[in-house]
Amino acid sequence: MPYRPISLERRIYLSEVRLIGGLLRSPRGLSHFTARLQPLDFYDYRHQLIWAAMVSLHGRGAPVSVETVLAELTHDARDDDAGGRSYLTWLAESETARQNPSASEGPGRRQTRPRRGANRGT
Repeated sequence: MPYRPISLERRIYLSEVRLIGGLLRSPRGLSHFTARLQPLDFYDYRHQLIWAAMVSLHGRGAPVSVETVLAELTHDARDDDAGGRSYLTWLAESETARQNPSASEGPGRRQTRPRRGANRGT
């Protein structure tokens, strides 16, 4: 398969997926990011909504998980706009979102590409 560079938009999306998915799986580091990131810092609108719910829960001292974020989004009538339970679950559980820099936008195909300098002998 020929190498195709990943667009900047795609890289931003994948970074957001990794951050939000990682914090849904393990919210211990959430306080490190809540002071630095605002919902409008996210490119994907779903991620803006999910982040706002996570920050709101964290600010109230409530646990942050797929279930509590979904409940917060549902309370604000934003659950469908944020992708619903299936998208939140995918964010939290997807091995593809955790590991692969060219992951699809959900479960499905994976693409790989060589790391820069991998064959340079350095």
